[in-house]
This record gives sequence, C-alpha cells and structure tokens, in this order.
Amino acid sequence: MNWNSDRWNELRELTREVVEASRIRPGVSLYELPGGVELEKSRPTMPVVNTTGITLIRPGGGTCYPSFWIRDFAMSLDCGMISEEELHGMLRLTALTQNGRTPLKLDKGVVPAFAVADHINLDGRPVYYPGTYSPGPDQGGEPWGEFPPYCDHFYFIAMAYTFIKETGAWSTLAEVWGEIPLWERLEGAFHVPESDCETGIVFTSLAPRAVNFGFVDSIVQTGSLLFATLLKYRAAGQLAELAELNVQVDKAARYRGIAQQIKHHVPLLFGSDSGWLLAATGYGKQPDIWGTAYAIYLGLLDGEPYEAALSAIRHGYRSGTTCYKGNVRHLPLEAATLMGTAWDKTVEDYPMNTYQNGAYWGTPTGWYVYALSQTDPAAAQEMFEDYVDGMLAEDFRCNGWEGAPWECIHPDGVYRQNGVYMTTVTVPYGVFGAMLGESG
Repeated sequence: MNWNSDRWNELRELTREVVEASRIRPGVSLYELPGGVELEKSRPTMPVVNTTGITLIRPGGGTCYPSFWIRDFAMSLDCGMISEEELHGMLRLTALTQNGRTPLKLDKGVVPAFAVADHINLDGRPVYYPGTYSPGPDQGGEPWGEFPPYCDHFYFIAMAYTFIKETGAWSTLAEVWGEIPLWERLEGAFHVPESDCETGIVFTSLAPRAVNFGFVDSIVQTGSLLFATLLKYRAAGQLAELAELNVQVDKAARYRGIAQQIKHHVPLLFGSDSGWLLAATGYGKQPDIWGTAYAIYLGLLDGEPYEAALSAIRHGYRSGTTCYKGNVRHLPLEAATLMGTAWDKTVEDYPMNTYQNGAYWGTPTGWYVYALSQTDPAAAQEMFEDYVDGMLAEDFRCNGWEGAPWECIHPDGVYRQNGVYMTTVTVPYGVFGAMLGESG
C-alpha cells in the first residue's frame, strides 16, 4: 500500500490528542476537563473525582463514558501512546478489583470466581456488568446477562502480557496482589468463560447468559460465540508465552494446544456459504464483519476458509454493504432481518441503524483494511483515506467536544454518537502502525 504520509501524520496527531483527552489524572474531577460541564448535566450522580491514586484512561474525552473500561483500554495498547507506568497502574487496579476465589452472588446475577470487571468507577469500585454504574448487589441480571461479559477476561490477560513483554518484568507474574499471585489471577480469568472442552469454543445459554463481546453488549448472542472465542485464541497464545517465562513448560504446551484446537474448529462451527464467519450459533447466527476481519488479522484462518473470508471482505467493500466513510458495520446490509432490526434480538428497542444495531464504527477499521489489503490493495488504500478524511472533516479540535472521532455514525439522519471516542482511532492506528512497522 502507498500510504499517504500527510494523512498518516494527521492520524498520529489526532490519536495522540484523543488519548490525552481520555486521561483523568489522580485527584482530578471530570467536571474540570473539557466537556465536563455537559457531562455534569447528563450524569450528575456519577463518581466524578479520580480517587484511585493512578491515572485512568476512560473510553474517550469530553462527555464520553465516565469510568475506566477494561476492554477499551486493553484494545488501545497497540497504539504505543500509553506509558508503562499507566499500564502498570491500570493492570494492578484491574487485578485488585477482580473477584477472588469464591463466586459472588448478587440480587439477579452471579460473579464467578476470578471474574474481571466490565468497568471500574473513578472511586475504584468495580462494576461487573454493562448498562449500569452501580457497584452494588443490584448490578447484573436481565437484560444484560446474569454473568459478566466474557471479553474482559481475555483483555485482562492482554494487559498483563503487554506490560511484561514491554518491560521484561516477568517476575510480575509472581507478585501477590490482594493475596493472590498475578499468574493465578490470569489463569483464573482465562477459565471464567464457559467453553466446550472438545473444541475450546466459548459458549453461553440464553438463561443464564453472558455478553459475548462488549461492542455487541446490547445484542443477544447465544450458543457458540465467535468473538469471545477469537479473544480466547489470542489469550491462549499469550499465556503460553508467559508460561514459558514462568518456566512452566507443560502449561505452555497446554495453552498452545488450546489455541490450535480453536483454530481448527472456528471455520467448522462458524463458517458459512457467504464466506463470512457467523457471530454465534443460536441467537445472532448472522454474518459477523468485525469477527471475520479480526480472525483474518489474527492469522487464524487458512486455506479455503481464508480465501472465502477475503472474498466476502472485498465484495462487501466494493458493493457498499459493509463500510461508510471508512467505518464498518457489525453485519452486512443484506444480512439485516426483515423485522426492522439488523440483529435478530437486542436487549432493548434500539432503532435500526443506530449504535450496535446497524451503525458504522471506526474501531474495527484497521482489521478490515488489513484484510482488504490482502486481496485488494487499491480498495484498502481508498478505505484508509476515507477513514482519515471523514474524521478530519468533523474533527473535535475544530468542532468542539462532540466532534470526531465518533463512537459510531450513520448517514440516516446524520446519526453521530459520542465524540472524541478513543478506540475509533487507537485500534486502527495500532493496526496501521504494525503494517508500516511504526508505533507511538
């Protein structure tokens, strides 16, 4: 690909400024930050002062989500703009708010042993479920699931892996945080999501249920789950490397075996005639654009399934059914149901073409561009330029604290949600940097 250096530099600077806008340093109130006045109007009952003693990075600046989200942070690490000190602080906080060795029973849900929080409030108290900021026993239960989302357990592992690989501080694995060694915490987290022992594939029932992946937490997906399984595949490889550092050769081999088991079974369970991998095998048995692109990026697919997925990626882009201004839908336009909704079951009545029910997101853009570059480099170049140009046209630095990068967009009604959204730039930037051999 012939990267446009001007656009690349503009994306780097925009990403850097969004990460900075997402930081909330110790003792700082959200109301003191740009966009805080509007935040005060919309969320007056939230903990608003960072009392954790460390810098927290929330999902964005301005009026974005006022807590520390594990997945958004972990997904942003590859951008190279988060310091080792910041990573260490948030890794330790995540570990200390992880549930211990005993399940925690709530009013309507159960937090399994070693479950990881969905997000952590600015006062350091964990919230294990989407849809609420309550750290109390009233969190959890329908419509968001009786168990915490699966994805955060694997992102916790990614945080530890990144810190240890970047610092060389492998002895961190033996450190006791909250009476439990980090290595035990990581292994415990890995085994929280239910999975089939014969295939390694992650699954959930309808009741009780767990969210597959936080970026589809408003969508009901059941049976075997693609995205959580992809994250488990990556986490297994990361634990294998960490086990070797921890001089646990047998465990390293076991985790590599799990990764190979998953790699073998993903195309068998989630493959479709369209070339797209399916998001789930129960509710949500529909083409998953994000999951397909991410599987390609992870190098999980080979042979015919790989070629079929690349063909679906290319056709989707060229036909205009998957992307808009370099942003990506969760599922192709033609896959939407006939019931006025993109997915077959959502947790609430989300209008068609809004949020996770049909809007376009920048978070998976890098995965999609990477996959497209393997089959149609010209289209990948075009998509990269559309992505950057679209954000610069609505740049928050020029248009106020509700400008791009947006969380998601759609041309219907000029729909825009949550400006200054971090993973919209950090995740693609990390992918593009890896493609170029650059970071930070």
